[in-house]
Amino acid sequence: MKSMLGQTVWLLTALGSIHLGLIGLGFNVLTMPFVQENLAMLIVPLHYVFGVAGVLSLVMMMQGCGSNCPS
Repeated sequence: MKSMLGQTVWLLTALGSIHLGLIGLGFNVLTMPFVQENLAMLIVPLHYVFGVAGVLSLVMMMQGCGSNCPS
């Protein structure tokens, strides 16, 4: 998966995973005052973008495995 789409999906999925891990530690980036004051209108679209990236990542992983994945 060396395509630009694949690399973008990997980056977004990694950032989303880091964000979820930080929430588990009690640090939610999207509730910070700077984000709430300046980027509040982007929060919901960001959730959609990261959700689509997660689905694409899963699909690309399944396609990449093919017969190489252990059963």
